[in-house]
Amino acid sequence: MIAKDYILARKIESAVMQLFRTEAECSNRHAGREVDTIIELNDGILYLSEVYPFWCKSRGFGMEEITSEETVSKIEDEFFTRGFRARTWLTPYVHETTLNHFGKRGWTLESCCQFMVKDLADPLEFPIQTTDVRIRDIHHREIPEWAEFITSCFANFGKEYTEHPERYSNFASADNVYPVYGEYRGRIAGAGQLFIYNDVALIIGAGVAEKFRRKGVHSAMIRYRLQKARELGCSLAVYMADAGSGSQINAEKHGFEIAYTAFQLVKSIEQ
Repeated sequence: MIAKDYILARKIESAVMQLFRTEAECSNRHAGREVDTIIELNDGILYLSEVYPFWCKSRGFGMEEITSEETVSKIEDEFFTRGFRARTWLTPYVHETTLNHFGKRGWTLESCCQFMVKDLADPLEFPIQTTDVRIRDIHHREIPEWAEFITSCFANFGKEYTEHPERYSNFASADNVYPVYGEYRGRIAGAGQLFIYNDVALIIGAGVAEKFRRKGVHSAMIRYRLQKARELGCSLAVYMADAGSGSQINAEKHGFEIAYTAFQLVKSIEQ
């Protein structure tokens, strides 16, 4: 089955790594400094932005592992010296030795993220728009307002998502990013993004204003971005959702399957 394919997982992670690099570039650009927050470290990527820092063990997939607690200590230091708590995102393919080293140093599980996929060769058997809901690409001049809107939709997720709307503006302006608006009866109701890397489309960063929720706007934005990804020549769509969340359920309704579950571990400075 395609969702269990090892090669598929590596393809997904390559696209996700490119997404992280782009986000880091945009985060730094609005802060007025050069890109200096992506660090290749032990077959993974350390992504340090003032908004959302974490270390991601992406490649290797069980063929390589972190061989000592001292290496984990170095990862921690990269965060702690900047005043961040340490965070790591591990795929299930990392060697168990790697997990043991994090566990011995007091890292704890914070959340699980489902990486879900859909083969875009399959027919899209659902309407893109409805009578009340319309999804459209945004004009370049709309990007600042779009960034403010999508930031407001993430208000319940913590200040790291809302303090710097400028980073969304920079991200939306990148060449491989396609931002969209969702309208309900002519009013702006939702916003989302599509990120393209090679032939992989990441369906990411969507939010709907509270008063317009449960009206089909979020689902319509998924359908619209899937169709756009096909038009742009993508063969695979990827959707990331917290395990057991409404987003996961919504993605499954649109034909996505779980490819694997990634684990986010954390460690606070005081630990």
